[in-house]
Amino acid sequence: NLIFRQTTPVFGEGLMELVQNADILANMNANRTLKQGLGISGQPSIAADGSISRLGWKAQGRSLMLFAGDAYNIEEGITNELSPNELNQTPGCAFNAFTEDHPNFNHFRAHNFDGDPDDLANFMRFLAPPTPAAQGTSEQNGQVQFNNIGCVLCHTASFTTPVAAIPALSKITFNPYSDLLVHHMGPCLADNVVQGNVMGDEFRPPPLWGVGQRVFFMHDGRTTDIVEAIQDHSCAANSQYPASEANGVIGAFNALSGQNQQDLVNFLRSL
Repeated sequence: NLIFRQTTPVFGEGLMELVQNADILANMNANRTLKQGLGISGQPSIAADGSISRLGWKAQGRSLMLFAGDAYNIEEGITNELSPNELNQTPGCAFNAFTEDHPNFNHFRAHNFDGDPDDLANFMRFLAPPTPAAQGTSEQNGQVQFNNIGCVLCHTASFTTPVAAIPALSKITFNPYSDLLVHHMGPCLADNVVQGNVMGDEFRPPPLWGVGQRVFFMHDGRTTDIVEAIQDHSCAANSQYPASEANGVIGAFNALSGQNQQDLVNFLRSL
């Protein structure tokens, strides 16, 4: 099964990595009546250890370390201690007695000792979230509309990290505009990729920070038009997949005045 995919930005993922499972679940259960009225449910992506995954288009990554290990092997073909098996198991094609990347036990300085996934995970962990632009009257009204029609029910405005050993990531309130759950988005967006308990039509609401700097939108980069990307959230059910959970919200967006729609877009572009 092949599908086009945009690479997910990793800015601010060190903060998302630390959000507590309980906080994700509490946010999922908040505003339950309002969500049900709009057809929004959502569920956590459950990792093999029973914790909540939250990184990637399908929220398939639990930690940046595992995320890096998978990427090294699956996307670049470099086996490592986190993902040690060659994907190509053709006899005679495995030339290494050990994983291609591993700690160097002859060097005891941290950078030389660590394997590459350790270093890449730390690099991603400390990438700061994008800084939003200053908001004027239009953007401020756009945020009001974003909240009123229910966008914020999936694109959650903020989370706070717990006390952490790293001061730069400890007790930080940040604004990803994602609930870190996965939602049914209907057959129009379905990629038929199943990862863990996440089905072929389910996606994590991508963090909206930095969306004003992006050129292509949606998981497959299908459009450069942010309004078209909003409309693409809506889709009726078919025999394989249920209707998109965003249908009620998109209906509310379409009912806004032209000015309020433009203000909402201006708000998104300011993030």
